Amino acid sequence: MIGVMDDQSSIDSLLVNERRLRALIEHSADGLALIDRHGVVRYVSPAAERITGLSLTEFVGAKAFAFVHPSDKEDLQDLMAGLLTAPGTATVELRLRHQDGLWRWVEAMLTNLLDEPDVGALIVNFRDVSSRRETEKELQQFANELAALHRQERRARMQAETLRKTNLALTRTLTLDVVLEAMFGALVRLVPYERASMILLREDEVTAVYRMQGTYDAKVTLLPPEAVDLDAFPPLKALLTAEAGLLIADTADGTDAPGRSWLGVPMRINGILMGLCMLEAAGPGRYSQDHLQWVAAVVAQASIAIQNALLFDEVRHARGQLQTLSHELIRVQETERRALARELHDEIGQVLIALQLNLRGMQEHRGGATKESRLADSIGLVDRLIQQVRSLSRELRPPLLDDLGLTPALNWHLDQLAKRSGIELKLNALLGEQRLPSDVEISVFRIVQEALNNVVKHAQATHVRVDLRQSAGELRVSITDDGVGFDPAAEHTRATSGVSLGLISMQERALLANGTIEIISAPEAGTCVRARFTLASTEALR
Repeated sequence: MIGVMDDQSSIDSLLVNERRLRALIEHSADGLALIDRHGVVRYVSPAAERITGLSLTEFVGAKAFAFVHPSDKEDLQDLMAGLLTAPGTATVELRLRHQDGLWRWVEAMLTNLLDEPDVGALIVNFRDVSSRRETEKELQQFANELAALHRQERRARMQAETLRKTNLALTRTLTLDVVLEAMFGALVRLVPYERASMILLREDEVTAVYRMQGTYDAKVTLLPPEAVDLDAFPPLKALLTAEAGLLIADTADGTDAPGRSWLGVPMRINGILMGLCMLEAAGPGRYSQDHLQWVAAVVAQASIAIQNALLFDEVRHARGQLQTLSHELIRVQETERRALARELHDEIGQVLIALQLNLRGMQEHRGGATKESRLADSIGLVDRLIQQVRSLSRELRPPLLDDLGLTPALNWHLDQLAKRSGIELKLNALLGEQRLPSDVEISVFRIVQEALNNVVKHAQATHVRVDLRQSAGELRVSITDDGVGFDPAAEHTRATSGVSLGLISMQERALLANGTIEIISAPEAGTCVRARFTLASTEALR
């Protein structure tokens, strides 16, 4: 009787423990599942319904993998295969399908009890960790944003420091090469490039091309204007009229070679287009709007320094020309003085001596015939002296220019020159009724005189035409010959070095009268000297 009571007590105790265990399982927030060795779900706790929204009947008898996200199936299969060969416990995080079509992250712990007679299954304890995963994701995103902000802040400091150093470097020099090296050096730190170009312009015409490779030790290279054809490269042509910069990703070249990226920024000073800055790099899509803004900032800083350097070069060049002209002026003055002294001594002096001797002879010999002869000779000497003085005076400054104006003076000069040289010279003058300003008349006369002297000395021409046209407050002058021509660039270099100053003299003459001058010539193609003068209005002249 006592044994029966003990057995009943054990059974009751087991039932109590079973009810407690069932209560724990059914009311636990964590889910429990039993899966056989074929991957079939044999049991799930009620928590599975709370976690997935699926009914318990949908689980039991189904394949466990049917509820797992496709991307997580392979990891789960590998984990279960490992537990089958080496029993133990393993954990994994994966996604289970929810009734609403979304996926819930769960953390699962798998224990192999397949060989336990009372269990015979894989025990899977799992819990919903979607909120934790979302929190971790947000924390990671926040950390990434902080890291990105830190990188941006470091880059912004570097960019600001680069701009500061660039500004200091640009304000410390007036040498164009040094200015461009500072600009290109700043750009390679801010916007990496393979090659950079600065194309200087004047009235949309290329005047110089400076280029630098994208390395820190590279030097600026000067190329001739012909190295860039604005019409042949559409991006450059488009940049001429662009208010802001341009981004171009060249990927449509029709070959297997990778495309190229281009970034261009116009350089404007006081609203006038002075140049184009162009960066290029291998590969498409290398540049962004941020890159464009940084290049525009550097070019804006450099534009004033470039303008100052160009102006300094012009001043230095003009100073050299002025020094050369000063030396030449002294030399010409001395030459003219020697010529005048020789003329006075050899010609006029001799005539005066002869005249003096004649007069003394007349004083000493009072004979009639001798007196008449000496008197006639003296009159002839005086006439000759007068002609020589007048000729010398005309050569120094034709009185026709002061008395009658430019056209009669030029007619007289061309007539005299034609007689001496044998060249056919023709003057076409269409001027207004009123006289031109005195400084303009003198400048035009001297420019024509210098140009014709060059024709006689060097051109080997047979015909020369001088044209004067006055209209709309402007005077245009051209001297055209059919001679052998020359290279204007080479002649300008010779003039700057002091070898030949005819060109500089004409330029200075035009400049003094508010004018400009250009020379168009080529070997075996003749020469045309063109001058243009801005005339004051009639009211201003009064």
